[in-house]
Amino acid sequence: MGGSVKFVVQRVGLALWLIGHLMGTGFLHGLASKSAIIGTVKDEGGSMIPNVTVRVTNLETSIGHTAITDNNGNFSIRELNPGKYAVEAQLVGFQKFTREDIILSAESEFILAIKLSVWSSAERPSHLGRSIERFGVKIQRKAQSETERYLISKAEQLPCPNRKWWHKDADGVRIPVCLNATVLNYFTNLIERHKKDQRPIKKRKIQKAEVFYEASLVTQGDSNGWTVELRLEYSHSCGNLCGITFSKVRTVIFDKNQNVVKVIGDEKEPLLIVS
Repeated sequence: MGGSVKFVVQRVGLALWLIGHLMGTGFLHGLASKSAIIGTVKDEGGSMIPNVTVRVTNLETSIGHTAITDNNGNFSIRELNPGKYAVEAQLVGFQKFTREDIILSAESEFILAIKLSVWSSAERPSHLGRSIERFGVKIQRKAQSETERYLISKAEQLPCPNRKWWHKDADGVRIPVCLNATVLNYFTNLIERHKKDQRPIKKRKIQKAEVFYEASLVTQGDSNGWTVELRLEYSHSCGNLCGITFSKVRTVIFDKNQNVVKVIGDEKEPLLIVS
């Protein structure tokens, strides 16, 4: 009996020492001090905007986190350390939103209401540069190491849900349910067909078409792993007769062992502007 009591006392003492040690090192404080940035994204008319990419970046550590607004325009980015943050929100057809003065204290929740303004036809920037007058494809893969190149390639090779990558046509263009290498190849080949005038839309020739694709790591090897974001923007026009603009984003989250743990953005219908 005495030996059992002594054993229990030793276990309790060890547990108390461990708790005190962890508190002294700030470990438990770090677990309890996580904060969040949540909010909504609306247009100038007050309508909620889905599929907006919202990225927050810790200005002291340069660690970023990304979320995509749901069908009601809501986003939530949690598990953030206290500090100063920048927030960016972007979607094709809208001016980019940027704010760099958000201060998060421990265990706080910052609520942010974002309003996006539509680009006018004169203001809309081109990702392709002034040298491209009618048709163009620009592909950027932002990787600085073999690990980053591998993760981007792995994200691009992931199949779409149910193995079908598109769900409808809009103005003669297939609108994708996800984003991977197959989708990218379709749109780059589509631009080539436009160039050769082999793909008229509703018997009207395309006068201008462009594709912009970017693959990048938005979190790079922190304690939670990696996050890869794939983004594609496409537009074409037939003068005043027809036109289409849309963007698609796919976010792939990897654990520290480089295994895929979550895919965000699949089967969400992209924002589509048809004129």
